[in-house]
Amino acid sequence: MWPPTQRNIIWQRFLGTESGRVMMTPAETDNAAAFSVANPRSARVRYPDDPGLLRLVSELRSRSP
Repeated sequence: MWPPTQRNIIWQRFLGTESGRVMMTPAETDNAAAFSVANPRSARVRYPDDPGLLRLVSELRSRSP
């Protein structure tokens, strides 16, 4: 069982250890990564004070290259 903070597909994409079950071409991987970055950015505009979202973005910024 994953802790609640790790039950997020964007967290898994950038910080998780599993490679996932979906095979993608390099271009698809890049496109999915770009979407995974854009999604929380747009969510922060709608929910600027959401503690879970703020925690996710902070952790991604500090731990993911």
